[in-house]
Amino acid sequence: MSCTELYKIDKKGDISLYEEFGNSHLGAMYLWRSVFEQYKETHFPKEEYLHVLLNGDEQSKFWDLFKDESVPKFLRILLLNSYDAIMVKKEDFKTLLEAFKEYNDTFIEDNTNDHYLSYITAIEKLLEDTDCIGICWNQTSINCSPWSVYIDEDPETGEELPEEEIIDREYNIHEDDEARQYFIDLKNISD
Repeated sequence: MSCTELYKIDKKGDISLYEEFGNSHLGAMYLWRSVFEQYKETHFPKEEYLHVLLNGDEQSKFWDLFKDESVPKFLRILLLNSYDAIMVKKEDFKTLLEAFKEYNDTFIEDNTNDHYLSYITAIEKLLEDTDCIGICWNQTSINCSPWSVYIDEDPETGEELPEEEIIDREYNIHEDDEARQYFIDLKNISD
């Protein structure tokens, strides 16, 4: 079964798997359905949930809800946090935790099986971890982790590398330049 993966970013810049949460449908997909149901009448009156998530134009409109100030700040933060290849700095953990807690209080029924309380617990532990500088996610394990580096071709020739030269390692935010663009600043999301 798929799972949602929470990754820790340490002081050296290495990203490593911190915790797995079984059944990824109880994570970001749960959030996305909640947001869709909440804004269906005003933003997607003629659309079905899966059509919105799978159709390019409607999908873009859905993802852009994080910019819509009519959507509460906590939902915009969680939407942004659920996108691919997003990283959250430790200085923003409290803002993220507040958003998770407000989501839990607003949308989660007492007996609902979801991951949000577990996310809160894991992030609170990482808040106390002096080696942790941030977190990132892989929302579903059925895809490849965006937080690993696998190079099996010579970048100049495109030829396959011999097995002993293949690079297979965890992502490092200091070595892998692409990462720098993915840190989000949760404090700048307006109320």
